Amino acid sequence: MAFFDKIGELARSAADKASDGMEITRINSDITMQQGNINEYQRELGMYYWSKFVTGEKLDEEAMLICDKIVVAQDKIRQYAAEIEKVKRDREIEKAERAEQKRIAEEKKRQEEAERKRQEAERKRQEEERLRQEEAQRKLEEAQKQLEAAQKQKAEIQKQTVQMQQQLEQMQQAQNKAEESPEDSTNNPTES
Repeated sequence: MAFFDKIGELARSAADKASDGMEITRINSDITMQQGNINEYQRELGMYYWSKFVTGEKLDEEAMLICDKIVVAQDKIRQYAAEIEKVKRDREIEKAERAEQKRIAEEKKRQEEAERKRQEAERKRQEEERLRQEEAQRKLEEAQKQLEAAQKQKAEIQKQTVQMQQQLEQMQQAQNKAEESPEDSTNNPTES
């Protein structure tokens, strides 16, 4: 984008210079024409005065008209020179304004880039935080599953323990009965 901005700026600058050059050339042409007029008027005046001088006559109104033409041409030259300065001044003002606009655009671009980087860093931080939380949640769920499995295993062991105790009690009761039965038969003579 900056490349195209630079090309655009160069094109505008070249167009401005060409336009300025044409304007200045036109004005310089007007100046040259007026200087040519002055030279012609001075030549006419010179010829007139020379002829007067040669003949010994005094200056008259025609000489004054020629002098007035010279003064008018000199005024036009000053006016054209002022126009040239105005064109140059206006172009400098435009150039300064474009430079300021370019500086502002570049500053805005820098700020936007800094904001984009800040937002990207914030998104990355949030993503890392989300991944950490997911990992912590996964570990917690895994620990809960392990706890549930351990609790089930414990309950199963307790159940088995109770069953074994019951079996042991039954075996002891059976053994006790068995031990009591032979004694009962030896103690009871009627049965023999």
